[in-house]
This record gives sequence, structure tokens and C-alpha cells, in this order.
Amino acid sequence: MDKFIINPTALIKNILITNNYIRITDEDYKTKDYFLEKLNSAKKGILDTIHQIEYEKILKVVPFTKENAFQIFFNENDKNKKTYLKFNTLEEFNEVLNFIITKTHLRKDLVKIKSFESYKTQLIATSMSILLFVLIYIDALHVEKGEIVDTTGRRSGVKKMLLSLAETLGTTNTIILGAIITMILAVWTVTAYKKGNTTKEIYI
Repeated sequence: MDKFIINPTALIKNILITNNYIRITDEDYKTKDYFLEKLNSAKKGILDTIHQIEYEKILKVVPFTKENAFQIFFNENDKNKKTYLKFNTLEEFNEVLNFIITKTHLRKDLVKIKSFESYKTQLIATSMSILLFVLIYIDALHVEKGEIVDTTGRRSGVKKMLLSLAETLGTTNTIILGAIITMILAVWTVTAYKKGNTTKEIYI
């Protein structure tokens, strides 16, 4: 294979795939000839990311099919490194992935990983609960000190609602109710996290 890929919107913008190695950079050199000229030059910018990945030194490949991308773990100059390669189309992604697997003789494996999506809602709800009761508690402190709480300006409706809850609950009841509700939501989050295993296909 001798394939030069340009993806200006990706982190790694230029990818050259040959029968012997993969060369990548985070700069977009527009053409294969200019790409080779710059990479073969002795000069390298301080912030340039340039790798030459030998197939026999690829340790693991983790596909992200929905993103037309995969992560490669490899050894370069006796150091373990990784990079994320994103492709323009699903066809391009499959072509390159299949070629790399053929060259490396890596084997497909299925591993269980934690999926953020499985507990994202619970985590957001718990965080919002903590924030809400902190704001109510602050208003309750001002009320108990006889201070005026400003409910004008942006989100005045929300401010008035929080003040009303603060006046009703007071500081002590705010702490008690907040602790109970937050604890319930935290248990909900932890339960969802523990059940949130998904099977991920990798090559290793």
C-alpha cells in the first residue's frame, strides 16, 4: 500500500501508509511530495508532532468505528507511545485498519470497559443537586443574618425560587435535605457506573 491521507480537521492531519511503515504529522502539508520533503528534512519545529510507526512495533489498535478513527499504541525509540488517527470516510477507515491488522498479525479481542454514557445523566443530576443546595444554603445564611438577597438581573426567576426555598428551609433544613437527596443521587450514580460495562473490540 502507498496511501497518502489528508484530514485538515483532525488532530493528525497527514498520514502516509506504506508497506513498511506509517508516517504521520499534525501539520497539513497538502501534498505527498511536500509532506515527504518536510519529514525527510533535518529541521523539525519544536511543536511539530511527527512519528514513523513500524508495523512490528505496533502493540495495540483500538477502533472507534462511529468516529471513523482508531487509536494506535506503539513503540518508538524504546518509548511506548500512542496516537489517534481519524479518517475521512468509513471506507477509508476500514481499508487502513484491515491493512494494519494484516501487517501486524494482531488478534481481535473483546474487553469490558466503562461507558460514560451509562452514568452521565446520573452524574449530572448529582452535580446539579450539590450546586442547587449550595446556592440555597448561601441564600439561607443571608436571610438569617437579616441581609437583603438580590433577585434582579439575569435569571431573576431562578433567583426568586432559590430565595423562597431558602426562606422556607433555613440553613439547617437545607443541609439535611441536601445531604439526603445528594446521597440518594450519588448511590444512583455509583450503581449506574458499576452496571455501565460495555464490550469493546480491540486488536492486541
